[in-house]
Amino acid sequence: MRFARELGQGGVKGVFRSSYLPPALALRQPTGIDLWVHEVMDKCQISPDSL
Repeated sequence: MRFARELGQGGVKGVFRSSYLPPALALRQPTGIDLWVHEVMDKCQISPDSL
């Protein structure tokens, strides 16, 4: 909560932080992180099955 308040004071909104839990899907989708992960996995020739 402290993290969100500090960012809010600086005018930053819509930021999430997680130490060990994934962010809510609604917060994650607009970031494009899923597309980036797939692109990196493709370029590094990593299969999701190998994880």
